[in-house]
Amino acid sequence: MEYCPNCGQQIEGTEKYCPFCGSIFPEIIEMEKKDKEIEIAELKQKIAKLENQVDSSKNTELETLRSEISNLKQRLKLQEIHQVELKPAEKKKKTDGGCTNCLCCIILIIIVATIFYFLS
Repeated sequence: MEYCPNCGQQIEGTEKYCPFCGSIFPEIIEMEKKDKEIEIAELKQKIAKLENQVDSSKNTELETLRSEISNLKQRLKLQEIHQVELKPAEKKKKTDGGCTNCLCCIILIIIVATIFYFLS
């Protein structure tokens, strides 16, 4: 047990104010203030560590996204090159297929005409 430095009454050692005279005990308030300052400093350190972790994870995610974008750009370029290479080949196929189709149509018309000629 302790005594109030102002009125001399017996008090508990954890009180901030004397319950009898109302005087403030600056020693207790100062100790609590130091404890809070230490706690604040520790929290600031934890926040700084967390911010560094967040920044590094953001950088990692950004690098991953940048590499994905780069890969997509390369695929698009390859696809464009492939399409340019295919266009002349497609034109040849259409021309060759058209000639073959015309020859088949002519033969079919001759056969149908011959059948009608003999049937009539």
